[in-house]
Amino acid sequence: MAADEIVIGLSYGRTGIYSSINKTTEVAVDIAAQEINAAGGINGKKVRIVKFDTAGDPKQAVVAVRKFAKDDKALAVIGPFSSSEARVPLPPANVKKSSRSRTLLPRRNWPTSSPTPSG
Repeated sequence: MAADEIVIGLSYGRTGIYSSINKTTEVAVDIAAQEINAAGGINGKKVRIVKFDTAGDPKQAVVAVRKFAKDDKALAVIGPFSSSEARVPLPPANVKKSSRSRTLLPRRNWPTSSPTPSG
């Protein structure tokens, strides 16, 4: 990850049973990233989306989260789409914490303010 960018992972089923629905998710995420970057990014940093095709497989959702955390150094993850995929990667995501990452929480527990990278 470059110092001048924010990496966000997109965990979605480009192939598999949810592929037609997930195509709209991919397009929406791409448009949002383009609009954010055209407006100067986030605090001057460009957003880069890294994608992982889970094919709707919960085991691949775990692989995606690990890849985003270890290889891509993603600050956030969008997805996965299905509840069967979403239930599985949360434990691995919660295992490793750093000053740049936050524990993934169910929607009802999301903080109302944006966390800062230092804490």
